[in-house]
Amino acid sequence: MNAYRPDLPELRSDPPPTDPRSRWSRDGEQRSWLGWGVVIAAVLVVIVVFLFMNSEPPQRVAIADLEEQASPMAGEAVSVEGEVEETLSEQALTVREPGNDHSLLVIVTSTTLVQGEAPVADAVDPLAAQADPLGGVGQVDPATEPEPVLPVIPSSGPVRVVGTVGTFDRAALSEELAVTLDEDPFAGWDGSPYLLADRIETDFDPSTIPPDVPLATPAEYE
Repeated sequence: MNAYRPDLPELRSDPPPTDPRSRWSRDGEQRSWLGWGVVIAAVLVVIVVFLFMNSEPPQRVAIADLEEQASPMAGEAVSVEGEVEETLSEQALTVREPGNDHSLLVIVTSTTLVQGEAPVADAVDPLAAQADPLGGVGQVDPATEPEPVLPVIPSSGPVRVVGTVGTFDRAALSEELAVTLDEDPFAGWDGSPYLLADRIETDFDPSTIPPDVPLATPAEYE
């Protein structure tokens, strides 16, 4: 049996000393990885900007060509210019080609970007109708998901519209976009070509179009 010996030094298992050079090495590796991450991010940004700047804009097409032969251009992004002829609803307008009677239906969604200033139609804000029972500021019921707010669309003036060509089917498009397109404003438009607008430029000036800029034809899409 071993007796306690107070004269013997107490044995302690302290951890071995840390080499400061190993800590510096780890810090250097972390800084190195951080530096490479910044470089890679910068390169990706440059690539995205380069692709954006060098991407071809949508082809300009005549509304008359779209009205008469839209099938070859179905699903394609195009650009048209004209005068706002009529505002059918807060989600639709027609654009007429100057100098003739050809018109094109344009459908607007919550993601459509409207640029510039122009006389506008009345816009419907789905949240504005939700009144506070106490008469104060309108409040949204957390259990009710609000509908997307539509952009204010122009009611007159020249416009340039960039969007995707399609064949209008009110019932199918209502289901696809999860919106209600009333039947009356769109009477007679089923089966006609339309543009699902990505962008509407209301500050468009027709005189700025160079005379040598050609219009694409349906044959180019076949």
